[in-house]
Amino acid sequence: MALSLATLCWVLLFTGWVWSYDPAWRPVRAIAFALGGMASLPTVVLCIYYLRLRRLRSVGISVATFLSVTYALPFLLIAAGTITHQPLAARLAAYAF
Repeated sequence: MALSLATLCWVLLFTGWVWSYDPAWRPVRAIAFALGGMASLPTVVLCIYYLRLRRLRSVGISVATFLSVTYALPFLLIAAGTITHQPLAARLAAYAF
């Protein structure tokens, strides 16, 4: 389940970027990034649950953890910076979207 959620996050991001070459489709790219970020955060928590509490060690959980963290960190940085009106985050968000 964790691996499928992590894969879904990246699929949402790539789908939003591939289908939104037209400037009119830029909101689709932003929505895909936001949905992927919102899905990756619970996936990180789920992976931590599997690794720490259930003591499960498998390649799938390790890959899901890596995929989720690599998606969640930029999402959190851009979202937090945009909310706090940081100029660098605004430039990153404008570049990404």
